[in-house]
Formats: sequence, structure tokens, C-alpha cells
Amino acid sequence: MTELNLLYTDVEDDLRRTIRDLLEDRLDPSAVIAMYDGDRTVVDPLWKAIAQDLGLAGLLIPEAEGGVGASVREAAIVCEELGRAVAPVPFLTSAVVATIAVTGSGHEVVADLAAGATTAALAVPFTTAPEGPLPALAATDGALTGTVSSVAGALEADVLLVPVEESDGLAIYAVPVAATTVQAVASLDMSRQLADVSLGAAPGTRVRGDAADSVRAALRAGAAMLASEQVGVASWCLAGTVDYLRERRQFGRPVGSFQALKHRLADLYVGVESGTAVARYAAAALAADDSDSKVATAIAASYCGNLAVTAAEEALQLHGGIGMSWSVCRSTRQTLGRVGRWLSCGSPHRRAARMSSTRSVARSYAAGECLLTAAGSADPQSERPYERDFDGPEQCRARFDRDGHRGSRRAGGRSTQLAFDHRWTLQPDLLPHRRQPAMGDAHTPSRRSDAIGSRRGEGVSRHVEPAADRRSSGADGGPV
Repeated sequence: MTELNLLYTDVEDDLRRTIRDLLEDRLDPSAVIAMYDGDRTVVDPLWKAIAQDLGLAGLLIPEAEGGVGASVREAAIVCEELGRAVAPVPFLTSAVVATIAVTGSGHEVVADLAAGATTAALAVPFTTAPEGPLPALAATDGALTGTVSSVAGALEADVLLVPVEESDGLAIYAVPVAATTVQAVASLDMSRQLADVSLGAAPGTRVRGDAADSVRAALRAGAAMLASEQVGVASWCLAGTVDYLRERRQFGRPVGSFQALKHRLADLYVGVESGTAVARYAAAALAADDSDSKVATAIAASYCGNLAVTAAEEALQLHGGIGMSWSVCRSTRQTLGRVGRWLSCGSPHRRAARMSSTRSVARSYAAGECLLTAAGSADPQSERPYERDFDGPEQCRARFDRDGHRGSRRAGGRSTQLAFDHRWTLQPDLLPHRRQPAMGDAHTPSRRSDAIGSRRGEGVSRHVEPAADRRSSGADGGPV
């Protein structure tokens, strides 16, 4: 392990300003929201501006192969800004994961990726772990047959890079998307919508052999860059919340001056700074090919996924009633929708899911009494993040006291107290395992339920009841 310099260089600062200026100029927040209604018209022009106008499609490709010749450190800066703006572009899936998988092969697809003329996606499930088993299809005389579920970036791709098992090891084949069947699936994160890919004797071109190490390196870099995206989302949530609490006034003074809110913001600030450090270290370790890169990537993936969800929850609550609107907290709302990213890229995110199942998963179930199961491993080829079933060897029951909003989660003799003001429920079509309270059930919520997230694809509703220790609220429902 070598000593790594985590300070930002002047070049990295300039790159950050360039990306942020372009996103502020070209990406209207309403265009991102419209993606939940199926409008994806913003993707192509924005990706063209980033990939070709700025030349970032070939950021990680060596100059000898027509690229920029930058490192993962610079790619992390780009991902952080894209995450901050919730930019619906395939930079992570094409310019990072797919590009690393084929760089050095000498195939013509590398030059096309470097020029931004082609967008590619690695045809593996989004939950594939860098250090876990690699899914692969079979090829007969160059024709590929099989199905890959939950592929990220397939909807935007021109070419799919498909891992194929051969007699001498794993190989990568390039398959035109036009020769496959790509079926979009309902995703919590519609800015990175997943898709099922079916190949029925699709013609493919062999790009490289002995590709197992290349695929693992691509997935490892993808996990680290995903952590940088999540840091960007969390930092946006923190900055937006601080700005709002400075302006929002109650009892003749800014809401942000109340000590209880200061403490929550201070805790969130520490979390964002820690997340920035671990994500930065992971990127620097990968760029330097350091021996600590595997561990650094796993830590960053596990910590930053949890951080992004925590930051979104805090921003929603501290914005009060107005925080539930699309216009104010687009990144906050979409962060909670990015559970797919939080659970993606393998085991580090699953550990994050297990660590936070008490806080986040229990909130996602119906008000009243509901049955949960302890988080366990799942088949990465069949699991879909948005349909994740927290299955395991033991079941645990979550009981909620509707008066004080407190409950306990017991598993293996342990009990963890829950205390929260807001409870989230996912619609049955997205989370079929939710227990539906019957009419007249003692646990049926007695007060009115406002379905804020009834919009198609959003699948989120919010039950709000006054807790015993709830602070007094303003006329507009905001926190005081």
C-alpha cells in the first residue's frame, strides 16, 4: 500500500466547474422528473454534450487508442457532479464499466467509444459483485443465446458487451442492440432504468479472450464510481437543506437557528465529509493500482450507499411538508428511488442493506404490524434491486406503536429501537411482499393517508401522524 494524495488538483477543480456549468445550463430538473412519466427525450442531447462536446466518453481510454488518457480520479469527479444533478446519462455504464472491460483489446469498438460515436453496456445484472461469480452466456458459431436480467445502461446502448463462457475461459463479445430484445422494467430509479436483455441466436463479434480480470476490474471501478455519485447526491441534499433552513422562518427567527436542527445538520455534514474521503480514497487507490484498492472500493460502496439514503431522509424531514414536492427536492426524492443503486454492484451494497434494514427497510413497509425477514444473500443473476426480498434464515417482526412512532425489531434475540416521524410504504406492484392491513384491523391507520407518490413509476406514499415528541410545525407544514 502506497501513500496516496487525496487533494484535488487544479485540473480536477476545472473539470468539476466545467461539468457543473454544463449541467446547470443543459439539464432542466423538470426533464428528469418527466422520466417517471416515460419521457426520455433529455437523455440523447445531454449525453452527446458530455460524451462528444466535452470528450468525456473516452476519459479512461489511453491516448494511444484515441482517448483522453485520464485516470479514475478524474472519472470520480465527473460521477460526483452527475450524481449531484441526478443526470440521466450512461457515463457510468458506458464510459466507465463498458470501457474498462474492453480497453487494451485493440478492437474497433474501443475507438468508437473514445469518440463518443458508440455507447455500450456490459450485459451483466446490475447486482453483479466484482469479486463474486460472473454470469456468462453461451455462444455457438458466433451466435449468442440467453437472457440477462436487470442490465443497467441497455436502453441507451448501441452495443452490448456480453461475457461468454468458452473452453479456455471467459470472453467478451460485442452484440448490436438491434439484434437483441431489450425490455425495460419498472425501476425505482428511472434516471438509470434497468432492462432485461434477450439474445436469440444474436450475432456477436469476439472482442477479447481471457476477460475475467477485465470484467472484474470494470465492475470494481463501477462500484467505486457509484460511490462518488452517491456522495454527489448526499452533498446536494445537505447544501439544499442548509439553504432552506436559512430562509425558512418561524417565531421570528430562521428555522436553522434551532439547536436540534443544527445537531442534525452537523451529523449529516460529518457523514458527507466522511463519504467524500472514502470515495476519494477508493478512486485514488484504483488510479494508482494500489494493493488496497479492493478493500477501499468495498468500504466506499458500503458507506456511501447508506449515506445517500440517510441524506435524502434528513433532507425530506428537515424541509417539512414542502420537501414532499417534486419541484423542491428532486434529488431527495430520487435518492430514495435509487435504492437500486444502493443495492447494486454486489456484496458491499448488500452489507449496507443489512446494516440499515432496521431503519430504512422497516420504514418502507406498511403502517401497523408487518412481517419482515432478515437480509440475506440472493442469486445476483435473478435478483432485481427494486424487487429485493429481504430473505434469510430467521424472521423478525416489526411492531409499530402508532401513538409514539416507536417500535422494535427482534432478530436472533436482539432488539433495536426505531424512532421516526415519517413512515414510507411502497405500492404493492413494486413491493409485493408488503402485508395489506384488512378493514377493521386493529393496526389499520386511523388517520388520513396522503398518497404523495401515486404517480406511475414512483410507487411511494407517506403516512404522517403526530408523534408524542413532535416539534410544533408552521402553517405550511414545515419544521420549526
